[in-house]
Amino acid sequence: MQRTLQLAAATPPAGPKPVEPASKSLRWTRTDVTHAWEDCIVQFSSPVYLVEEDDGEVVLDIVRVGPTDGACQVSYSTRDCSAKADSSFKATAGTVYYEPGEFSKSIAVPLISNTRWDTHVEFAVELLEDGLVGGVLGHYLHETRVKIIDDDTFPSIRFKDQVLAQDFDSIPRLGLLWEYISRNLGEPLVQVGTIKMLLLAVLDRCLDL
Repeated sequence: MQRTLQLAAATPPAGPKPVEPASKSLRWTRTDVTHAWEDCIVQFSSPVYLVEEDDGEVVLDIVRVGPTDGACQVSYSTRDCSAKADSSFKATAGTVYYEPGEFSKSIAVPLISNTRWDTHVEFAVELLEDGLVGGVLGHYLHETRVKIIDDDTFPSIRFKDQVLAQDFDSIPRLGLLWEYISRNLGEPLVQVGTIKMLLLAVLDRCLDL
């Protein structure tokens, strides 16, 4: 026998009406702190900046979103990641000031170019809560990453012209091997292993004589 289930609309029990909020003004929430919309949001214009090693510097834009009729100031500082200060860039810190009506400021971080091949490395620049006046930090863009694209050839720049021209046949093999060994001897992580391999190669060669 087929059975049909019929659902009747239930009438909710009588009770007190929900209380309407006293204010319907737009509010912005970050973690457990609620800020009125009259506070502008200060943040970087992009989460990532790409720059080549020999560009000399990277220019970053710090913008504020929302009301700009008041003054504002925010401090910033670089932070090491895979790129290290005084090796790939110069440690930089400072404070930017916004006059009423201003919404964008630019800062520059000097880059350090060298002739040593490296993987693409990056460092961070962050906006600081300390000293922040007239605004709040963006929830995500209070920090940005700068990725440095290395323009040197591996293992050194000795044969850079031939590599860029793809003229590999003109590169002497022993010269290329020596550049590779020299690079490894200059790397603390593989220096000991490189010395051991060289000693083993010499010992193996002597035993064959």
